[in-house]
Amino acid sequence: MNTLVVPPSRRSFTSLHFLDASFLRRKLASVAFTLAILSSASGATYYIDYDAGNDSAAGTSATAPWKHCPGDKSGAGTAASSHLSPGDKVIFKGGVTYRGSISLKESGSAGNPITLDGNTDGQFGAGQATISGGESLAGLKPCASAAEAEGNPNFARIYTVALSGNPAWTDVNLVQAHEHVLHVAQDPNLPDPFFQEDYHFFHDPKVPIRDESTVRIAPVGMAENGARPLVAMIDGGKVSGVINNLAGGGLKITWPEAVTLASLGIAPQPNYTWPKDIEVYANGALVLKTALTEPNESSKKPVEQKFPLTAPTTTKEMEIKFITAQSTPTYGAIASLAAYDDSGRNVMATRRGFFLQDPKVLTQTDPRYWEGAILSLHVKPNTVIYSDVLSFDPARHELSVRPFTNEQYKTGTGYSIFNSLKVLDAPGEYVVKKTAGGSTLYVWPLPNVPMEMERSVRSLGIDLNGASHVLIKGLRLQQFAGNRDGSAIAATGANSTDIHLTDLKVRFNRSQVTGAIAIKSYTDVVVEKCDLIENAGHMKGIIVTRSK
Repeated sequence: MNTLVVPPSRRSFTSLHFLDASFLRRKLASVAFTLAILSSASGATYYIDYDAGNDSAAGTSATAPWKHCPGDKSGAGTAASSHLSPGDKVIFKGGVTYRGSISLKESGSAGNPITLDGNTDGQFGAGQATISGGESLAGLKPCASAAEAEGNPNFARIYTVALSGNPAWTDVNLVQAHEHVLHVAQDPNLPDPFFQEDYHFFHDPKVPIRDESTVRIAPVGMAENGARPLVAMIDGGKVSGVINNLAGGGLKITWPEAVTLASLGIAPQPNYTWPKDIEVYANGALVLKTALTEPNESSKKPVEQKFPLTAPTTTKEMEIKFITAQSTPTYGAIASLAAYDDSGRNVMATRRGFFLQDPKVLTQTDPRYWEGAILSLHVKPNTVIYSDVLSFDPARHELSVRPFTNEQYKTGTGYSIFNSLKVLDAPGEYVVKKTAGGSTLYVWPLPNVPMEMERSVRSLGIDLNGASHVLIKGLRLQQFAGNRDGSAIAATGANSTDIHLTDLKVRFNRSQVTGAIAIKSYTDVVVEKCDLIENAGHMKGIIVTRSK
């Protein structure tokens, strides 16, 4: 397995190749493939003009173009019912911005790829074609008072508008005058806000976040899932905890004081692999060996299975070993885990409390001051995670945040305060405030720049759903955004091969997880002569995983 990650950067990447011991043979094959394209390509040519096209037109000439590309769910008529075949070429009109997402499921063949072309020969329109995930933002108006901006003294410079679709801050991705990427408000203000996770400029409280959880649960022989941690099994919430090894993994539960255990309760999550044979140890001795019943496929809610121990046991530590699983894969989930004493009380139940204290920064007196804010936290292993602020205690100069599973640095957990009107204090910043009534945008526009604003409304530009033998060239792809997605081009293969990306400009995309170009489970991948510019957030530039 090979994994390649190119980090975010303003610089251009001119060429990227996967190489191995058969480099020369593969290069010769690539030359032969290119010659095959030039000499033997066959198929239809389709023309796309988003501004003036008609989906009911023939689509096969520059004078009768479609508005939408096949594979765009917004398409209609002939464009929507058409399917691409080996050798087919789709040409997007130069100088025109196509606003949509294209899902390509059809494959070309060796020597006859399906081609998406941004007018590289210059014969259809003028210049390069653009595929955009953005839409114009209308209705912005200046805040009429400080109260409208939650007391912000800069209210006269701040504009606001209600947003359709109730987006989060990860989804909006604001661009001004088509060329200037704006940034989510943050304190401290960073020297370069493009690098929002530069912890060298974070606040330093000098002490770690305090964890007041009463019961601790830790993995044994497996890694913990950051999004659905083990503590989710015992904290009374609605999220299930993930077990990524039901055939050899385990859990260690510890209490601050000794408790008496009489029985164990497990409620596996429906629609996941369930554990089968388990063993439970307390004080180093085996106190339970049993098997769970097989899952009821019709069950839609978790149902607890309860097992008495061989005898009541007093202990401060218990280990549950998963010996076998009901089926494969051995990746499963448990909705709830309980340990009962003789009276039937669940002694494993806990409510986690994480508290960040900083008397130098958190000096405000209003307990609602930081309501709706987010903290970005620098934790091990040298990463930044994001947590909602749950409450603020002015007397203790302390914020309560959502629990997380990452380890902290002993010298303290650096943090910044993110996406709050209280820290919107510079041109080019914005805040997305979510309430029960929807999402509202607040933005301080850049001066001396036209006020034209666009926000992202789509998360994927071109999505290759296992398609093989695809050539994408000469396009500009921009302003796709999302939390876990947000890619200009995403390709997830299933025995898929041969995708070639060349002469692309990929810019202004935003994600907290993925890459501007994200490829997974493919063989024969070439990415070359592409510019990746201002792809913000936690986003990678190019990420290729599980590929050859």
